[in-house]
Amino acid sequence: MGEAAVGEANYFCAAPKSLRQAFDSCGLSPKERDFLFATVALRRGTAARGALAAGLSPESRPSNESPGTFLKVQWNSVVGHACSKLAGQLGWKKPSTGMWIDLLVTFERKAAYGLEDAYEEGKESFTWVVRPEWVEALR
Repeated sequence: MGEAAVGEANYFCAAPKSLRQAFDSCGLSPKERDFLFATVALRRGTAARGALAAGLSPESRPSNESPGTFLKVQWNSVVGHACSKLAGQLGWKKPSTGMWIDLLVTFERKAAYGLEDAYEEGKESFTWVVRPEWVEALR
């Protein structure tokens, strides 16, 4: 396992075999596993698309919350928590207490991919792209 600098952020990387071992042994919940598999299967998407692919329904949201916000918050929360568990299993630490979503995906401006979501509600959002080592790790 190594660490490579990308811009000003640190990007921690590992071989697909090490990632799979961490995935199998870090105590992920069934929901976390489902969200990770769905995210990797999509290869690129938005938080809303990731939540929908994992089986979340906008109809299950609280009545006072918009579908887009609900889907985005759920994806960010579940995937972020799962990635934090994976990083812990790999023995990685960050100087900040931020979530570890960048372990699994990189974020791009959605215009680069032309993805439009009905759930975006006119708000700026980002498209994520799954890191290649995860595609191999979760085959």
